Amino acid sequence: MSAELRVERLRKVFATGAPAVDDVSFAVGAGEIVALLGPSGCGKTTTLRCVAGLEHPSAGVVRIGGATVSAPSEGVLVPPRARNVGMVFQSYAVWPHMTVEQNVAYPLRQRRTSRAEIERRTAETLKLVGLSEFARRPVVSLSGGQMQRVALARSLVYEPALLLLDEPLSNLDANLRLRLRDDLRRIIKRTGVTALYVTHDQAEAAVLGDRVGVMRDGRLLQIGPPAEIYNRPAELFVAQFTGASNLLAGRVLDRDGEFGTVEAPSGHRLTASPCSAENSPRSSSAAARAMRSTARSTSCCRRRCAGPIRTRRTRWQNEEILVMSP
Repeated sequence: MSAELRVERLRKVFATGAPAVDDVSFAVGAGEIVALLGPSGCGKTTTLRCVAGLEHPSAGVVRIGGATVSAPSEGVLVPPRARNVGMVFQSYAVWPHMTVEQNVAYPLRQRRTSRAEIERRTAETLKLVGLSEFARRPVVSLSGGQMQRVALARSLVYEPALLLLDEPLSNLDANLRLRLRDDLRRIIKRTGVTALYVTHDQAEAAVLGDRVGVMRDGRLLQIGPPAEIYNRPAELFVAQFTGASNLLAGRVLDRDGEFGTVEAPSGHRLTASPCSAENSPRSSSAAARAMRSTARSTSCCRRRCAGPIRTRRTRWQNEEILVMSP
């Protein structure tokens, strides 16, 4: 049965250096897939491991299905085995001495499930991931993609409340990764399980996630539907990381209500209209104050002069605007 995940002001500090996760808050609705996207070292995997209980947060609250599983300030730390979560790792993490069927059935045997129920659930889950005909084979005889399907089946067979996936496709070749990512979303949606997916691949996040959260330096910069992340980024980094763009530097000359006049290096003048930032982790009022002080915020732009330049999205930043054209 799927459950809602809530992460509130999560913070993780290791022995030295800056926080690996810094004041991260988000929610994943029951049955929803949220993808955490960002470069290496941005804190996405550490966030996932804090949710799983494999890392102990320094501060913040993690709730699964309304139950608090981690709250350092209250002395709450539920062990991973008691959180009813499934996890698929980057490595295949299968038992090499077992068959495919034995690998998938292992969590049920550990839970002392009846033999008949084990056989039924194992068969259903293998059918779901397309491995029924490989049930009796040694798992080491399978391809990388098939072994990752075994790992996924093993994480789903006991019906976890939450499924965590840590870059499960990154070890596969490019063509196999493309095929498996579509199947992965279909499988997760058919089970109805809530899922938190970590990746550094922009296309993978857009295909798999109902919503995408972009992280950098331990902070969650923006979370929203893939189309909105791409078309209305809340940070310059989000715009650059989620898609290739041409950048045109300009200077803000004047502000008139919702619009601003911008002068490009060529001398052409553009009119920019700021978009809302409702999916930024900051509140709307905070975003509005930031815009009034010409801090970063997303903008849409249209051109009021002759010429071939077409603009798609823009950015206020320290009295300068970056106009991105397709």
